[in-house]
Amino acid sequence: MDARVSLTQASNGEDNILCQGKSLYSRYAPSASALKAASKAILQENCIYIIPSPLLGYGIFSFISRMPSTSIVIGIETDQDLMAVTAGHQQEILKQETRYQSYRIESSGQLYELFRRVQKGHYRHCTLLPLNGGYSLNKIRYDALFSTVQHFMKNYWQNRLTMARMGPLWIKNLIDNFGFLGQMDIKEFHTEKPVLLTGAGESLEKTIPLIKEYRDSLYLLCVDTALQALVRNDIIPDGVVNLEAQFYNLKDFYTLQNRSIDIFSDITAYPPTLRQKECNHYIFSSSFEETALHKRLRSAELLPSEIPPLGSVGVAALYLAGEITNSKVFITGLDFSYREGKTHACETPFHDWCRLKEGRLKGDVWYSFSKSRPSYPSLGKVKGFVTNSILESYGRQLEDLSTTMENRVFDLAEMGLKMSIPSINGEEFRCMIKSEYREIHGENSSNQEDKRSRLSKFRESEKKRLKDLISLWDDIINRNKKEEEILPLIFECDYLYFHFPDRNQLPNTDPAFLFRVIREARDLLRRLS
Repeated sequence: MDARVSLTQASNGEDNILCQGKSLYSRYAPSASALKAASKAILQENCIYIIPSPLLGYGIFSFISRMPSTSIVIGIETDQDLMAVTAGHQQEILKQETRYQSYRIESSGQLYELFRRVQKGHYRHCTLLPLNGGYSLNKIRYDALFSTVQHFMKNYWQNRLTMARMGPLWIKNLIDNFGFLGQMDIKEFHTEKPVLLTGAGESLEKTIPLIKEYRDSLYLLCVDTALQALVRNDIIPDGVVNLEAQFYNLKDFYTLQNRSIDIFSDITAYPPTLRQKECNHYIFSSSFEETALHKRLRSAELLPSEIPPLGSVGVAALYLAGEITNSKVFITGLDFSYREGKTHACETPFHDWCRLKEGRLKGDVWYSFSKSRPSYPSLGKVKGFVTNSILESYGRQLEDLSTTMENRVFDLAEMGLKMSIPSINGEEFRCMIKSEYREIHGENSSNQEDKRSRLSKFRESEKKRLKDLISLWDDIINRNKKEEEILPLIFECDYLYFHFPDRNQLPNTDPAFLFRVIREARDLLRRLS
C-alpha cells in the first residue's frame, strides 16, 4: 500500500486515517467531529447530500437517521489511495444502509453517469456535506465537482420545463436521424494533438493570427456558430460541434462547400446538418429524458455515448474536447459577455444577418439588438463588456468543468468574462504547443455492418410497436377492445407523451389523452416509414 496513506488508531481506540502524516480525523476522538458536523447539517426534502471523501464513514449513520426519507446520501472519493484504504469500511456501510451510495469519481463524465442513474425526477436540491479532513486535501476539485452537480440539477429541471415546447421536436429529429445511428460514435475518435476550441465571441478575432501560425500543430475544434468566421479567414477547422435541434444553425454550414471535416453531432440535431456528405460524422447523445425509446436503444447498443445536457454548445464543446484528447485544451471566443453593439465575432452568421437588416431607417441593427437585450456590466478581463444571468451561468459552468479536467484547460482570449481558468498569452501558448501527434479514429467495417444490421431491425421493431398501438386504437374506436387494453403499449411508447404538460397524471384512459397520443404515433410512424 502506498505509504502516503495509512490506517491507524486514535488514543480512544477508534480507527483513524493518516495522509502524508496528517490526521484526517481528530487524533483523540475521530468520530466526534464528524458526528458534530452531521448534527449541524440543514435537512431538506428531495435532496442529494454529497459527502466528499467519506473515508471511514463516521457521522453517516447519524445523519441518515435524521435525514428526510425523500433524500439520499452519496459519498464521492477522488483519491485512489484513500479509496483503497477505506473501501472495506464503505462496503460495511453500504450493506447496512440502502439510502447511501459510494463512488470513486475521476471525471465529470463519471459524475454525469452517476447523476443520470440517481436522478429520476425525485430530487430538487443538492448539498455538500464535509465530515472530515479528506475534503480539505482536494477542496478545489471537490468544490468544482459539487458545482457541476448543481449545474446538472439546474439543467435537468430547466429541460423539464423546455420539454413541453421542444420535446416533440427532439423526438422527431431522433426518429429522422435513425439512419445516422450507424455512424461512428464520439468515443471512437481520439487525437493526440492539443485541441484549440473556438467559440463565436469577439475574442476569436484577436486569436485568428495565432491560429494561422500554429494551425498544423493543433486539432482545431469550433462550435457551429464560429465555423463561418473561421472559413472566411481561410482557416478550415478540423471539427465542428453540432447541437442545435432547430433550423437556425443550418446557415452555419453554408461555407463548408463539400469540404471534408469532422462533425460531432447530437443525435437530435437538425437533420439536414447531418447530411454533409463529404464530412466524417461522429455522434453522441445529450439525453433530455430517459424514455422507453432511449432504454431500448441503449439495450440494443445503438444509443450513442451520452454526455450531460449542458445547455450551451460552448460548454458541451469543452466537454467533448476533454473526451477526444488527453493533451492540453486551449479556448478562445467563449466570452459569455460582449461589448454593447457587438454580440458575436465579425463574419459569423449573426453578423451577416445584422448587415442585411441595416438601412437608412433601421440604422445599426447589431447595436440596437444588443441594447434591447437585458444585461448588466460583467466582471471581465477588460472594461466595457456586459453579460446576463444566462450567459454568466454558462460561464461559471465552463469554469467548473475546466476544473475537473486535471488542469489542462487554458484560456487564450484577451476579453470576455473573467474566469478561474488559467489565462495565457501568445508566447506562453507557443511554448506549450507540441508538433508531434497521432490520430486514432474509426472502427472496422465488420463492426459498422453489424451496427447497421441491428439498426435496421430496431427500426422495424419500433414501426411495428407504433402500428400495433394504432391498430389497437382502431379496435377501441370500433368497440372491439376496451380502453384499458391499450395502456401496456402506451407505457412502451412513453416518448409520445413525455412532453405533455399533464405528464404526472399520465398515461390514463381519458379520451382526450388517447387522441393526443395516437396523433403523435401516426406522425412518428410516417417519419419511420
